[in-house]
Amino acid sequence: MADDSEKPTLFENLKNKLFLLRNLRRNIDISHVGDLSRRYFVMNAFDGVMTMLGFIIGAHVSGLIEPKIIVVAGLGASLAMGISGFFGAYLAEKALRIKKLKEIERDLFTNLKPGEGTLVAYRAIRDVVPHLEKDRVISEDIETIVKLMRSGKILEEVEGVVGELQ
Repeated sequence: MADDSEKPTLFENLKNKLFLLRNLRRNIDISHVGDLSRRYFVMNAFDGVMTMLGFIIGAHVSGLIEPKIIVVAGLGASLAMGISGFFGAYLAEKALRIKKLKEIERDLFTNLKPGEGTLVAYRAIRDVVPHLEKDRVISEDIETIVKLMRSGKILEEVEGVVGELQ
């Protein structure tokens, strides 16, 4: 049997549970799942009410008097609709979020070409510091770039293309 000293104390258990609750709350806030769950709960609750109404009307029309059958069938249908509603909502929201992400990616990555001044600065640096093809100590590269910047050569070349910078 395990040593009792290895078991977490009541305080540690509460602390762990509080930590989990805070993380859960933070994740709910970040993902806005509260808004989604309320919206889909209402939609699925309405579907459930209509299903139960269908069971009751069907039982009445067929002459079924046994309430236990109606209640059990209603509970079974409610469980099935809850699972279906959860996965339907999950898939719909996942598709919507993927669509939004693709739109954001499209918007962010449409024009990543450097401007004229940036390109001139890049070329000035590449004239004195080669592209890093394999591992090397880059402290010398950094010193070279700092000297180039202090010399004013980059600024001069950029202003030659885009005009005087303020």
